[in-house]
Amino acid sequence: VVAVIGLLATIAIPNMMRIKLLANETAAKATLKTIAVGMESYANDNNQYPADPKVLAPSNPSYILKDYFNGVYHGYTYEAAVSNYDYKVTATPVNSSAGSRNFLITTGAVFAP
Repeated sequence: VVAVIGLLATIAIPNMMRIKLLANETAAKATLKTIAVGMESYANDNNQYPADPKVLAPSNPSYILKDYFNGVYHGYTYEAAVSNYDYKVTATPVNSSAGSRNFLITTGAVFAP
């Protein structure tokens, strides 16, 4: 019985970790898309992108619901480089078990390769 449980755990645990990693990566891409939509909405209202993307969440109107630039969300951190007329937002995994890839979204909500 113990051997069978050990065998099942040997099979299940790596699959669960892989599924968690893929879920984190999918959430990171969705978060980047949310941030990009907030950036585009802000630019539409203000004729430029925000100098500090942190104003997207607590502003009135609120362009995104959370300040994703402070802290870790689904195993990723988010950083933005913004000028008046363009932006790049990067999602970086905090460690190799949280994610295996960085993601970048740019002006116009376009994912970079």
